Amino acid sequence: EKKIGFLAESGRIITEAIYINFRPFASNGLAPVQFENGKWGIIDKKGEVVIQPSFVEIGGFDDNGLAPAKMDDKSNYGYINGSGEWVIEPKFYFAGMFFCGTACVHPESPFGKKVDWWESQWIDETGAVVAEVDRQAYRIHANRNGKLGLLCKKDKRIWALSPQFDDIALVDSVEPLDEYCVFFYRSGEKWGLSDSDGNFITKPIFDDAGKFDPYNRIYKVRMNGKWGFVDETGTPLFEIKYAKIIEDFTGSKLALVEDDEGAMWYVDKKGNLANRLRLFPKEIAPGVEFYGYVDDNGEWVIKPDYHSARHFSANGLAAVSKKGKYGFIDVHGDVVIPLDYKWVRGAYFDGRDIAIVEKEGNHSFVINSSGKILAGPLSHPRHHGFSEYIVARGPGKDVYFICGEDSVPYLESEEKGWVYKLK
Repeated sequence: EKKIGFLAESGRIITEAIYINFRPFASNGLAPVQFENGKWGIIDKKGEVVIQPSFVEIGGFDDNGLAPAKMDDKSNYGYINGSGEWVIEPKFYFAGMFFCGTACVHPESPFGKKVDWWESQWIDETGAVVAEVDRQAYRIHANRNGKLGLLCKKDKRIWALSPQFDDIALVDSVEPLDEYCVFFYRSGEKWGLSDSDGNFITKPIFDDAGKFDPYNRIYKVRMNGKWGFVDETGTPLFEIKYAKIIEDFTGSKLALVEDDEGAMWYVDKKGNLANRLRLFPKEIAPGVEFYGYVDDNGEWVIKPDYHSARHFSANGLAAVSKKGKYGFIDVHGDVVIPLDYKWVRGAYFDGRDIAIVEKEGNHSFVINSSGKILAGPLSHPRHHGFSEYIVARGPGKDVYFICGEDSVPYLESEEKGWVYKLK
């Protein structure tokens, strides 16, 4: 059975892997955890149990230290503080986490009555209802007469922009809104930018609005059929001219874009190309294509000798394959990492000196741009968060692997696996 434990950033073990489930540590230094008996309690950052396992469920804490909780299967949800005391009495059939001082709840449902989720409400941190919604509630949306408004926190009170928008694209689907935020709104068929004070930053001029990067404060937009990026003032970072944005700037100094001819490029925030070679196919027989790379003039720089190939990364390496085996070449066409791998997973060398490769037997490894194996074998590795980490499971069934920015392993155990920082 898989268990969960906690590590400090230094690699020090805070708790052994003894828990079944958990919620992230909040600003109050507490994290709800589920014990082996199925009950939920709370621990602090020293790993000490603050609240014994006595709840059937505890959600995550908000910035003011409130968490939704349920005492047993027959009771309702309410909200507790870090001492386990009820701040809002348990009277809800459902209770979500607080974001920006508001939480989505559903009133207690009479026994035997089917729950109507379209009757969800929004409450503040005193339990007072601040918004009734006419449809299933979104986290910070309120619906009036077919228009959408916005609920957020301002000056320690709930602030509402009157329902006036045809649609709202939240700046981010995970992080709560802060005292001041910028969001996309739609008026008719076009999108614009507004702030939470109701000031329109741009008129509705965009055809579409993509995901917002809350760390770089960059927005993905489409105008006249082309994609590009704008900052929080609505100013383009560079010319909006690309057919697609494949990877945005989230967690990286570079974005991967595709031009009208299908060529993929890495660009920086000024629009400069990280390299000037583009992937190009050549038909060598009916229905059979090999791949190589051409320059701006369409001249072959790397001959089409590969059964499959991918774009050049930020550090000038590209994944290529022959006869089902993958490796990496540089911009001169020289093989830097031999074609010995079954697969190359996801993004590689995208501003960091790491790539995930797979060998026969579905074993994955983390390598650097010299081909040196830094971690592995791993199972189910994936990029985590904003591409700063890789999370995977190793030989120990209950151990997570975290790969960050230094190449020195700072915890190593043959039984439990490794926790790596990567350079």
